[in-house]
Amino acid sequence: MNMWLSRHDLLKISLASLLSALPRRVAAQAGGPLRVATDPFDSYAEPYYAADLGLFKKAGLDVEIITLANGGAITTAVASGSADIGISNPAVLANAVAHGVPFTLIGGGGMYSTKAPTTVMCVAKNSALRAAKDLNGKIIAVTGLKDILYAAAKAWLAQQGASTSSIRFAELTFSEMGPALQRGTVDAAVIAEPALEAALSRGEARIFAKVYDVVAPQFLIGVWFSTRDFVQRRPDLVKKFVETIYESGRWANKNQALSAVILDKYAKLPVETTKNMNRVVYADTLSAKLIQPMLDVAYKNGVLDRVVTYADMISGGLQ
Repeated sequence: MNMWLSRHDLLKISLASLLSALPRRVAAQAGGPLRVATDPFDSYAEPYYAADLGLFKKAGLDVEIITLANGGAITTAVASGSADIGISNPAVLANAVAHGVPFTLIGGGGMYSTKAPTTVMCVAKNSALRAAKDLNGKIIAVTGLKDILYAAAKAWLAQQGASTSSIRFAELTFSEMGPALQRGTVDAAVIAEPALEAALSRGEARIFAKVYDVVAPQFLIGVWFSTRDFVQRRPDLVKKFVETIYESGRWANKNQALSAVILDKYAKLPVETTKNMNRVVYADTLSAKLIQPMLDVAYKNGVLDRVVTYADMISGGLQ
């Protein structure tokens, strides 16, 4: 599994495949394990902490963790009924909701914070580029031309007075970005952890801008979700799961060194990378303030083809 490729949930999921999966959805058997789909990287790691700490068992939950490669696979698994609950990027889920997939948000996950950014725009370590306008006519690497990284980068450049029409965006995986900066193949790149720490430690890159700040100083980059049908049939189970996930997140926020050991075990990251990289802070709530700014930036920059609100995304949920 390419862990760096899955750092963000690319908006490349097939809505047709999601919609076609819905009629085949088979409800989890009452009394069977709660099937939770996730991806072992920092923003989505709470179930691994909860399992290793015995929090699920303490809460009386029988949880089967399904490890998948990225948010698109997780979203498809929940839509098809292969998983009961999953975690993904709000913009990915908004795209699905906008096209009729009956998802509902149930809890907050990892957050971006300007105080310890886990996603930033970088340039080569020895680059002469210093300001947004210096990128006019240049090439910037993002993970996809229809994802939130692209939208945030474009919005930040416009805010800073750069000519976005003169800038070309190129698609690369996070692991490819550091070497591409060093070679001069691209002039800048929006890189997320842990690839960010790897590129910095190898001397391939230096931090240029916190482009996610154009969205908000703090917002959710991961949210827990299910289908409306599952939440309506098993509200007590879902509520207990969310409470346990929040307990796991609060523990991880206070014990980053210990959580790093668990994260390394499942993500198979080098110990030094996890030790030195910025870590996400986990939310213990859902709110419009933590989600709507991302949806607005995504819509204004063509990632979403229609307006989606926070209220749309919690319809039929626990709220």
